[in-house]
Amino acid sequence: MKNNERKKNFQINTQRFNVSISKVVYKQFKEKLKQEGLRSTRLLSQFVVNYVLYLDKSFVKNDRRSKEKKKGVLIVVTNEQYCKFAEKVSKENIDGSRAVEQFMENYINFIDKKKK
Repeated sequence: MKNNERKKNFQINTQRFNVSISKVVYKQFKEKLKQEGLRSTRLLSQFVVNYVLYLDKSFVKNDRRSKEKKKGVLIVVTNEQYCKFAEKVSKENIDGSRAVEQFMENYINFIDKKKK
């Protein structure tokens, strides 16, 4: 299979969706990723998979969204992963954006503790 065919096949089987994240949290998250030499695309798609497989609404400590300004963040996963994530957060009656934001907050705290 040629490289262009692989790329096209990947694009057909993926789902792109936006979540709304606090600008402050997103900025801190990006800084921590830069320190670790990681990219948000991979980490966020892995979070979506892990949320579906291992986590539930108890992961989200506070379902209330702050009044801070928000930033749209694009997440790319397979169609199947997106459907499972959307179905799970809908069943649990939580905001998918809040779950992703909670993950970012946890990641920031983890890296801060690791550095100490």
